[in-house]
Amino acid sequence: MKVKISGSEWKFVALISVVVVLATFLPVVYGYANESSGMKFMGLPTLVVDSNTYFDYMAQASHGAFLFVNSYDPESTEPFLISPVYWVMGLFSSMLPPLFVWHLFRAVLGLAFLLVSYYFISMVVQNVFARKLSFSFLAISSGFGGFLVLASMLTGKLFGSTIDLRMQSAITFLSLNGQPHTLFSLLMIVLTYIFFLKAFQKNSWRAYLFSGLTVFILGFTHPFDLLAARLALAAP
Repeated sequence: MKVKISGSEWKFVALISVVVVLATFLPVVYGYANESSGMKFMGLPTLVVDSNTYFDYMAQASHGAFLFVNSYDPESTEPFLISPVYWVMGLFSSMLPPLFVWHLFRAVLGLAFLLVSYYFISMVVQNVFARKLSFSFLAISSGFGGFLVLASMLTGKLFGSTIDLRMQSAITFLSLNGQPHTLFSLLMIVLTYIFFLKAFQKNSWRAYLFSGLTVFILGFTHPFDLLAARLALAAP
């Protein structure tokens, strides 16, 4: 089935994508706006501890490394870690401020993920209104954790925590405000589905090849996402 997406659809998708990605910068702006003499915002609103590791990879790459070492290890070890996303980001950070590179890649990968996701939705949904509605839910998706937070604020009692409050990759919007490699992994997963569906529909060996290539890249970026991608492909 040939995918037909009109120019007006792409304008809608582009507008929503840009607005959503720009909205992810609001916590960053808020953080800088609320600095004080005793408090310094470091530029990352989420997952600060984990992100320090990736900034370290970028620093190693900016000094010419391709394989990385674990800088938290008290023992001296040989470089053995592979992270393609942060290797490329490290090359850019040798010329630009690392924090700028971080948010630049986060924005670009976020936009790419949203645009490619709409193409995938269009492959399986023919109704234009349904496409736009599905995409809108995808772009601003969240869980029920916000209701628990609101209930806690109103009652002063703690009602527990749901996965959308604790895990970045559980929802799209938080992923867009998170770490670049997560967005790259989501992009690779969606591309895998697109190529696999094209291969299945057209019996194209090229599409099968590209599907395998995106899975291969995903394995070097976020290995545990391979299970989720494989289970989705195996679903009836």
